[in-house]
Formats: sequence, structure tokens, C-alpha cells
Amino acid sequence: MKEKIYTIPITEAFAQDSECPFCALFRKLESDAVGFILGPAYMDDDVRLATNEAGFCREHYRQLYDAQNRLGLALMLHTHLIRINQLISKAVPDLPGKRGKNGGPGLAAGLRRMHDSCYVCEWVEGNFGHCVENFFYMWQKMPEFAGTVKNCRGFCLEHFIRLMEAGEKLLPAGDYARFAAEAVHIERDALAKLENDLGRFIAKYDYRNADMPWDGAQDAVLRGLERIASVRDL
Repeated sequence: MKEKIYTIPITEAFAQDSECPFCALFRKLESDAVGFILGPAYMDDDVRLATNEAGFCREHYRQLYDAQNRLGLALMLHTHLIRINQLISKAVPDLPGKRGKNGGPGLAAGLRRMHDSCYVCEWVEGNFGHCVENFFYMWQKMPEFAGTVKNCRGFCLEHFIRLMEAGEKLLPAGDYARFAAEAVHIERDALAKLENDLGRFIAKYDYRNADMPWDGAQDAVLRGLERIASVRDL
């Protein structure tokens, strides 16, 4: 089956040598989102309206700052701050024995919703969900891709769980049983290798094992963090 624009990112992610192709795909979506926001989009009224309301989480503020477009980030911070100040300015503080009209819990709840939201997280999650759906479509319809999945190095636990949950909803029962069996086999082998590599890494700290070869275990801790907790970019 010929590649389509919605299959290319998934194919590229599985072509990378990583602990989890879906982590690679997630990083690409994050990078695309940051580039989009700090490109012409930050002058788009609809985008600015959305970012004024949602803002960004701590991690994505860091990524936006690291992207080195200080003017674009300053503009978004400025109008987002105006929106925050509007909420606070309209609130009437609570007084002893008297509930403020818009203050107290109402103000806190509004600020909490804004503080806990993130434009990038929402954009990435929406697109990532489509990628998961496309992954199962490709696994069903593209035998060559199904073979690539069968030979991959497995998935981080977060994305393994997500695939198992999504596959049960998206695949017919027979196809899901086959996918689950393959995925569990892949993941079991990957985790067994990681367990062995971490054991070797620990053993190397014993002076009696100074001459023992690393056998690829030098980066076992980093791989363990990515595999178990989806820690990225250390």
C-alpha cells in the first residue's frame, strides 16, 4: 500500500533506533507544535485567543523559551497575562463573614483551570490520538509495516498501556487478540533485556568485575528511565 501523508510520521518514528517509537513520534509532535506557535501562528488571532485562555504547562514554556524566539514568546506571555489580570481584577475578595461575588473559590477555580491547561499539550494529545488510530489502520492494512512493528524494540510502559487499551477499542476481537499477543511478546523481550542490562550496569560497580565487558549496558539507566517512565531528552 502506498504511503500517505498521515502514515509517514509513524513510519519515520518506527525507523528510528529508540526505546519507544511512540516517544519519538510524541517528541516530533511537540517540536512541530512549538515551531508552529512561534512561527506565523503567534500573530494569528484565533491561535492567540486560544493561547490567551490556555497558556502552557511548565515543560512547554521551557521548550518555547529554548526555541529562542523571545519576541514571539513575549507577545504570548503579555496577552496571556492580560487575560489573567482581567480575571483577578473582576473578582471581589471575600471579607470576613461575607462571600465575595466573584472571589474566593470561584476565582481560584477559574485560575486553576487556566493554570492547569496547556495549548501545546492539548494540540499534541489530539494529534497523537489520531496517530494511534492510524497506527492500527496501518498494522491491519500494510503487511510490511506490521512486520516492522513485530521486529521493533518495544515501547515505553506509558505507550504500551495506551496501545493495549486503544487496540481493544479499535480492532475487531480476533485482530486485537493477535496484536496483543505480538505486543506482549515484544515488550516481554525488551524488558528482559533491560533488566539484564541494568544488572550488568550495577555489577560493573563491583571492583571484582572491572574486566567484565559492558556489552552495551553503559546507557542502561537512561534506557530504563525512558522505558519505564517515558523520561525523555536527558
